[in-house]
Amino acid sequence: MNHNIPSDVREIMDAVHYRPSVSIILPFDVKVNAHKELSHSLKVAADKVEQELNNNYPAEMSELLMNKLRQLIRDVKIDTKGKSMALFVSPIFQKVYYLEVPVEEKIVVDDSFEIRDLVFNLKQKNHFLLMRLSSHICSLYLWNQGRFNKVITDQPMEVEAYLNEAPERVANFSDMGDRKDIITQKFIQQMDQVLGRVLKENPLPVIVIGPDKVLGHFRQVSKNISQACAFITGNYDESSYPELNQLIAPHVNQWRKDRQDALIKDLEDAANKRKLSVGMQEVWREVMNHNGRLMLVERDFMYPAQRGGDQTVINPLDNLSDESLYIRDAVDDAIEKLLSNGGDVEFVEPDALKDYGRIALIQFYS
Repeated sequence: MNHNIPSDVREIMDAVHYRPSVSIILPFDVKVNAHKELSHSLKVAADKVEQELNNNYPAEMSELLMNKLRQLIRDVKIDTKGKSMALFVSPIFQKVYYLEVPVEEKIVVDDSFEIRDLVFNLKQKNHFLLMRLSSHICSLYLWNQGRFNKVITDQPMEVEAYLNEAPERVANFSDMGDRKDIITQKFIQQMDQVLGRVLKENPLPVIVIGPDKVLGHFRQVSKNISQACAFITGNYDESSYPELNQLIAPHVNQWRKDRQDALIKDLEDAANKRKLSVGMQEVWREVMNHNGRLMLVERDFMYPAQRGGDQTVINPLDNLSDESLYIRDAVDDAIEKLLSNGGDVEFVEPDALKDYGRIALIQFYS
C-alpha cells in the first residue's frame, strides 16, 4: 500500500466498488457570486447524472443515489483554498473532496470512482518555500499556486534582535570585512536555522530571493542549500505578491521541467535494465501482476478498452460485443490498482512520452 496517500483520498480509493458509482469533478472560481455559479453547475451536473441513471438503472436505485447526491450538494461549501471539487456517491458511500488544481468538468457513472484527478492533485508539485532575505530582515512564505502564506515563527526575523550577539572585531574576523558583514553573516546563520526547522515540517523546494552579497553569504553558511531550487538576485523587500509571482514563475516552471526530465531519464535507465513496460497494454499486464514500481503517464492520456481473456489482458475498444467487458478509462483503473499495490505514479506533460506510447511503467528491480 502507498503510505504517501492522505487518509481522505485513501478512503475514496478503498470504497467498495459498487455499481453505480457517481463521480462529479467540477472547477470553480473563488470570486463574487461564486456560490451562486457553483450551485448552478452542481444542479446541471446532477441533472445529467439523473438522466444517465434513469436510462440505465432501476428506478429505485436511481432514486436512492439522487437523494444522496442532492443531500451532498446541499451540504457543499466553497473552500477558498481550492480550485475544483470532486463529489463521489454510491449506494454505500458519499464524500466531497476539494482540489488545489484546476480541472476540466467530468461526470462519470461507472462501477468505481474516478480517482485520476485526486491523484493528479496530490502529485502536482505546486508547493514551495519562498525565503525573502536581506541584510536586515527575512520573511518565509509557503507558496502554492500563486498564494502566499507567511510562516510565523517564535524567533525574531529582524537583524536588530541579533546585534548584541555579534562578535567584536578580533583576529579571527580580520579577513571578514567590517562589522556590518559580520552582523549580516550572523543574522543569515540564524535565519538558516529557522529555515531548517520549517523544512522539517514542510520538506519543500526553496526559492531564495535577496541582494547578490546576501545570497553569497547564504550560500557560504547555509546547511539547507540542497533544498534550494532557485536563487533570485535583487532587492525585493517591498515587492507585492503579484510582483513576486511574476518573479518566481519562470523558476517554478524550470524546476518542473528539470524534474520531468529526471523522471524520463529514470525511464531510460529502466529500459537499459529491461525493466520498463511501455504502452497501455503492457503497463496494464504488469500492474495486474503486481510488478509496478513507478508509472509515468501523460496527464491528458485516456484509454477506453475492453477486458480480454483474463484480468491481465485488455484490448483497444473496437467492436464491443459485451458491455460487461467495457473499461471507460484503463489508465484510471491502472493507477488505482498500482497505488493499492504500493507503487507510485507521476504525471508529465502531453507528448513527453510520445516515444513510450504515452504511458510507461518501471518494474521492480534491485
